[in-house]
Amino acid sequence: MSNSSKNISLLNLKIDKLQKEISYLTFCLENDIKPDEYETEDIEMIIKSKKVEVSNLQSELDKILNNSRESDLTPYLNKIILGDCTEYLSKLPKNSVHMFLSDIPYGINLDEWDVLHNNTNSALLGASPAQEGKSAFKRRGKPINGWNKEDRQINQAYHDWVYSWAQQLFPVMKEGAPVLIFGARRTISSAIAAMEKAGFLLKDILAWEKSSAHHRSQDIFKVLVKRGNKYKLTEQSFNKMSDIEGLNVAAPTLESLLNIEFDKYDSFIKAVKNINPKLAKKYTYELLEIALADEKVKQDVEKWKGWKLGNLAPYYEPIAWLFKPYDSVVTLTDNVLVNEVGAINMNVGKINGREPKNILKFDFTNEEEKVHDAQKPIELIKYLINIMTREGQVILDPFVGSGTTAVAAKELNRNFIAFEINEHYHSLANKRLNQEIKKEHQIALEI
Repeated sequence: MSNSSKNISLLNLKIDKLQKEISYLTFCLENDIKPDEYETEDIEMIIKSKKVEVSNLQSELDKILNNSRESDLTPYLNKIILGDCTEYLSKLPKNSVHMFLSDIPYGINLDEWDVLHNNTNSALLGASPAQEGKSAFKRRGKPINGWNKEDRQINQAYHDWVYSWAQQLFPVMKEGAPVLIFGARRTISSAIAAMEKAGFLLKDILAWEKSSAHHRSQDIFKVLVKRGNKYKLTEQSFNKMSDIEGLNVAAPTLESLLNIEFDKYDSFIKAVKNINPKLAKKYTYELLEIALADEKVKQDVEKWKGWKLGNLAPYYEPIAWLFKPYDSVVTLTDNVLVNEVGAINMNVGKINGREPKNILKFDFTNEEEKVHDAQKPIELIKYLINIMTREGQVILDPFVGSGTTAVAAKELNRNFIAFEINEHYHSLANKRLNQEIKKEHQIALEI
């Protein structure tokens, strides 16, 4: 976190603390309650004093957000700058950007680049029995099913993080300018709240419909069938195996285990593995269910068979569409004429002759190389830029990742400002951008 960002966060914390104290004291005053900690003091005077403190801190915050801004945007245009965007957002000229479009970190710890905190609870560390030893539960890795009470703090931390840079962003945007942020379904509400707190207004939530989605869920049956304290193959067990294709052929190889009791599932599977490793691997859960002799667990298994922990297949991704309110003009039309933002180009936005919808169906082209976990199809990014900006206008993406926004802006003859904190992705983004520049030069030569 940059020094500027740290100072902004510290001032925000002080202001929030004072405002909470003011709300508390105001409630006490209005309801004739004498707080113990202020038993002998004048509550009204304390409230006034704290309001003065808030005003002073707000003035100090405004100076950081506004007084260090540069007058020229040129040094930032059409290049991908390596560094923390929070070191630069407070320097960009006021009212200079026509569109903010960014696939911001989601705060769900998909990878190291997406980590916003040092949460070390069991869900993230893989300390539960179901998660232990699983690579998906690496340190600060993406939780799958292990949400617990500690995870409730993540949304608040994410909100505070978004707010810290959204405050710096607000003066940069032109009045009426669109602000679009991709987000995770679980944390997008916190990002929206933070953006609104910074001064932006929510216009709509778009949905990017994906053609495929990686879906993780945990079969409750597979968890419960391992919880028995008694496993035994009986004559009836072998009758059941004879009805299962594949298992029926190999079942006779397990006759040596007939009527032998095991008090743990892994002991039973180990015994099967010693006889027939392939069978143990391929039919683990079928064998456990057949051999399970713990009546209480059998009831639970039967009750919850077919149920899973997790979510529905995530085939859409939300895109929050906000905008900066206009104050210098009277109507939306006036704002479009003055600032040249805030309207939608319906002509270029039509798909199959129909007007644009808030559900967007785009997929990666065959030529696109996916180099980032959160990379978006370039046609999707180009579509959003096309319907909301004009040629020559400025697009800002402070979390540019693999550079899709920069490449799309370049293709569409828009200017862009881009930042990327990760050296690896910064290098990849520049490589993609240079390829686009070379392609344009080649086309120009052919013409």
